[in-house]
Amino acid sequence: LESEKVLDLFIIFISIIHSLLHFNFCFLLLYTYSLLTTVSNIFISLFKTTSLLIIILTLKFLISIESKPRRKRNVWIFLSMNRRNTLP
Repeated sequence: LESEKVLDLFIIFISIIHSLLHFNFCFLLLYTYSLLTTVSNIFISLFKTTSLLIIILTLKFLISIESKPRRKRNVWIFLSMNRRNTLP
């Protein structure tokens, strides 16, 4: 999918250069518009994947934060119980 978009960009760039060489401004406008839409589509797809990745990483981080204090608290309770048992 991404390789098709890169190929589309390459073809659009070649078309823009061709229309510049022949001073064909109608086609230049058309190719510039297609270039902008293709680039925006690529950015939208990248944004979707990165936002999904950010959401997943945030959830993992929150889960790890939520699970860590419990372990520390349990260790602290265990240590305090041991102190009470060893002290006269």
